[in-house]
Amino acid sequence: MVAQVLTAKHVDYLPLYRQEAQYLRAGIPISRATLCSWLGQGEYWLSILAEACKMALLEGAILHADKTPLPVLNPGSGKTHKAYLWVYRSRGDAPIPSSSTLMPRTAKASIPKASWETSKGFCKPMIMGATMPSTAKGVSQKPGAE
Repeated sequence: MVAQVLTAKHVDYLPLYRQEAQYLRAGIPISRATLCSWLGQGEYWLSILAEACKMALLEGAILHADKTPLPVLNPGSGKTHKAYLWVYRSRGDAPIPSSSTLMPRTAKASIPKASWETSKGFCKPMIMGATMPSTAKGVSQKPGAE
């Protein structure tokens, strides 16, 4: 049920008051407060899962990053601004090969530093074509340097 409420809210853009009405029509009286509680609990558990995925992603020596610009509605103004969706991918030989997406709240095109600064190795932006050294302590500044 929690997954259904999360999917309806964030994928189908169905507000909780409409979900409440749908369940009531189906003969299942679930209050909006209960739906809101389930939403919060589901987002809590998903945030733990997302953090575990991020940590697995950062275990590898090389992290590939790709940005995609997209228009995002600026709330209240009716105008859009350019934002960036980041996709991260570990190499196939990483302990746990994985990928992740991140859409930071800022409109900056630079790599969100907080998302890769704990990496044990290097972040290679696929669009920029340059290797950026990790800021993690004990990591060399150039590939192969000791």
